[in-house]
Amino acid sequence: MNLTLVALGTRGDVEPVVALGVGLKAAGHRVRLATAESFAPLAAAAGLEFHAIDGDLEGWMRGPDGVALIAAGMDPDAFADGFVDSLEIMAEPLLDATLQACEGADAIVCAMLVSPARHVAERLGAPFVAARFAPWGRLTELGGGPEPPLGFRARDLVARWRRRLGLPPEGEAEPAGPVLRAYSAAVVPGPAESVTGYWFLDRPWAPPPALLDFLAAGPPPVCIGFGSMPSRDPAALAELAMQALARAGRRGVLLTGWGGLGDAALSGEVLALEAAPHDWLLPRAAALVHHGGAGTTAAAARAGAPQVIVPFIADQLFWGRRVHALGVGPAPIPRTELTAERLATAIRAATDGPQVRSRAAVLA
Repeated sequence: MNLTLVALGTRGDVEPVVALGVGLKAAGHRVRLATAESFAPLAAAAGLEFHAIDGDLEGWMRGPDGVALIAAGMDPDAFADGFVDSLEIMAEPLLDATLQACEGADAIVCAMLVSPARHVAERLGAPFVAARFAPWGRLTELGGGPEPPLGFRARDLVARWRRRLGLPPEGEAEPAGPVLRAYSAAVVPGPAESVTGYWFLDRPWAPPPALLDFLAAGPPPVCIGFGSMPSRDPAALAELAMQALARAGRRGVLLTGWGGLGDAALSGEVLALEAAPHDWLLPRAAALVHHGGAGTTAAAARAGAPQVIVPFIADQLFWGRRVHALGVGPAPIPRTELTAERLATAIRAATDGPQVRSRAAVLA
């Protein structure tokens, strides 16, 4: 079969789809990945065909609009407005590129909550499969707080896409179809008929000598990184992380990512890296402090690493509460409530005593 996989977002949104593509290719299918141009090397390394679709989410998130959205914290209305605003900017180019990427596909898989891919599939007469990395529609039921109310603005965007595709207006209910729920039934309770487990992409990696030397020089460090989440003041957040590590009496690795953590005067007990593969680093860590993205939460669970989650937006509070309910980390600390002392207390709760680590090992 000729399959097109559509994804757009951060690395955590795209990398699991690449992993799915690798599995589908190994099963004998021809696979094309449609995503932002910045992920072309990732697709090439995985041996997948590639088609660029517009959407510089990294640039948008680093800009003033993205930083303002993240700073709004867990306000679901503000998040929904910002999310739809970002789609509005690229609505027509996104539709055109998705249509081109999906031409000739025998089936289309899409991992975006709001995307023209489903409507493109209808236009082309191709089966459509949705992929979900969180139990959207059940976050509140499962104790994760309110979900972003995408509401009429997203429906208006969908209506515009359908008009351009020559499709009739859609009813109130989203058409039913196959859904791949790419998370573990051991992490999210409930019916597991469509739960596939997580999709991980493991690749060889040569760690830099500085990291190997640091790991060999003392006990396992606490890794701190907020992935794709930007900060109004990255230097201040890095300094807060340094203070928390010192108060908790722990060595640390700061993962600076897209800019959530900035420059800081590092001590000999702290190493800064832009990034490192989770499957290599986390089994060597005492714990991971992170933003609660679905992919990062999954990687830490797989590695058996205790977790401290500092949620910024969207489903991150849900994952923080799941981690706490599973006993593999303390209660989440929303980014807007983070202090050095609260983070130090959470790090101590995650690393002092064997109970949390033993539960994390069982979950892994």
